Amino acid sequence: MNPSQWWSNIIHATFRPFSSENGLPERLVPDLLTHFSSAAGYRLYPDVLPFFKSLRQMKSASHGDSAWSEPIVGVITNSDDRVPSILSSLGLQVGLWRHGCNSQASFKAEDDINFVILSYDVGFEKPDSEIFDTTKQMVPGRARFLHIGDDLQNDFFAAKRAGWEGILLDREVENSQENVGPSPRITNLQELASRIY
Repeated sequence: MNPSQWWSNIIHATFRPFSSENGLPERLVPDLLTHFSSAAGYRLYPDVLPFFKSLRQMKSASHGDSAWSEPIVGVITNSDDRVPSILSSLGLQVGLWRHGCNSQASFKAEDDINFVILSYDVGFEKPDSEIFDTTKQMVPGRARFLHIGDDLQNDFFAAKRAGWEGILLDREVENSQENVGPSPRITNLQELASRIY
């Protein structure tokens, strides 16, 4: 089942109890799918674009003198194949690099996001270590892997179990210090920028 069919089933199951005898409006499913396949259905946090601008400036000004001078940025998501186009429609430069393709052929230094790893492509979801291991295999020669995510279990602890560094992006400070422990935590991406310069 492809992602559109899966979402169509979810939409039908969600709205069926509220529909008339005639069923759902004909355009409901395609209109919702279209709406949530672009920037129309989402908003970026205000720190996202400034963070990527800072990262671009750091990359262009670097002379290989920092561990972060040539970062490869990826998105690891439990979502479907709409993610790259959604990110692009939100104003980010997203590379075509995906699991199953020749990574070096698609890598471009000017991309904000060099690759997107979809659980749909890999066959494993976070928190399974396999999705992190697959990502490492796509980026040969790198010694340092850092995962920033907003879910304590699926992002932070999963990355740590997979041997990555992890930082919890806790925008609403929802996780108590007892849950997170002495682990690195940021509340916005600009805090991350100050850590990697």
